[in-house]
Amino acid sequence: MNNLISIIIPVYNLEAYLEASLQSVLNQTHKNLEIIIINDGSTDNSAKIIDKLAAADNRIVAIHKQNGGVTSARNAGIAAATGEYITFFDGDDFAEPNMYEHLLTNLKKYNADISHCGYVRDLPSKSIYYYNTGELIVQNGYEGLFEIFDGLKIEPSMCTKLYISEIVKPIFIDPVFKSYEDFLFNVYAFEKAKKCVFEDLPLYHYILRAKSGSTTNSKDKIENVITIAEMLPKHFAKKPEVLPQAITKAVAKQLHTLDDIIIAKSAELKPLIPQVRSFIKANKGKATLDFQFKLRAFIAANSLTLYKFLLFLITLAKKLRNKATYEDDFLKMRTQN
Repeated sequence: MNNLISIIIPVYNLEAYLEASLQSVLNQTHKNLEIIIINDGSTDNSAKIIDKLAAADNRIVAIHKQNGGVTSARNAGIAAATGEYITFFDGDDFAEPNMYEHLLTNLKKYNADISHCGYVRDLPSKSIYYYNTGELIVQNGYEGLFEIFDGLKIEPSMCTKLYISEIVKPIFIDPVFKSYEDFLFNVYAFEKAKKCVFEDLPLYHYILRAKSGSTTNSKDKIENVITIAEMLPKHFAKKPEVLPQAITKAVAKQLHTLDDIIIAKSAELKPLIPQVRSFIKANKGKATLDFQFKLRAFIAANSLTLYKFLLFLITLAKKLRNKATYEDDFLKMRTQN
């Protein structure tokens, strides 16, 4: 079908939010949708809600599977998708009514392979816009890839992007990756894209709930981040036009990971420190870091004790300047992830 958009929605135990969130998808101004909802082994009433919605709207395709994590669920959705275009949605978030129509219009207007937009972080007390400048950027795939590496303007999430299906279908992310998988997916997608268009309009809403099932510095998450950082230089080893930026991103991410491990003061995470430091030491000279990061990388590679002291001073300075606010934490999370 012409202009059919497949929307892939993984769901795990979202009974409290699912129906309201999905209404923002069902009510889109672009009506030609294939809404693939993957129930990833939910133990609450999510499966019943999905089946009820599917019975009421024939655009919904319900898939029920054993729990395997968000990456496993998205892989199943990609395999089932039949649309010319593919996008992703989290089952407790919200999309503006014209989101998919707008992304598709831009994609076709600029003959792009990926069309994406800005977003809103909805906190319990306020909404924070990233960044609602209205800026429109048309780039080739590598330029878009560099933006994904930088994380300064463009969100690495899969949920703010509309892809042509030819790019998405060949991509398979190992289900072992349950954190940072959005970034890895987009590395592969933007690498394949010939052209992408970004318009900084906040069309997608990330809803921060009072309770979250994720643990920011869990061992699995830290290990996922370390593994993906180590993959980047290997993946782009034969692409000199990308390799320096890939190494820079990897080293910067490993420095942030080292910070997370040190701050967590977890005996479980401590054994990961030598692996992180070894990577930083081996790659810091190949990265195009600014002076601050060069200094941090040098100290991290040569003296863990001195690096811990430096991190203590940085953290203390932030507290003294009263910059470690709730909103700053989310900005940090966005740019580092």
